[in-house]
Amino acid sequence: MSGCSNTVRALDEQTVVVPGTGTLDIVIPSLAPSLAASLAASLAAVPAAEMTSSPSS
Repeated sequence: MSGCSNTVRALDEQTVVVPGTGTLDIVIPSLAPSLAASLAASLAAVPAAEMTSSPSS
């Protein structure tokens, strides 16, 4: 059993926690509605003809 505790201790010593990274779990989901609204507004501003026409080569 001591081999198992040595492994856990070795893993704990190798773990790096970057401060602030847990914040992404909160911030990213809260940005989704804002980004969706921004995208919708951008798409609404583009004339329909521009969205359906193919680029000239």
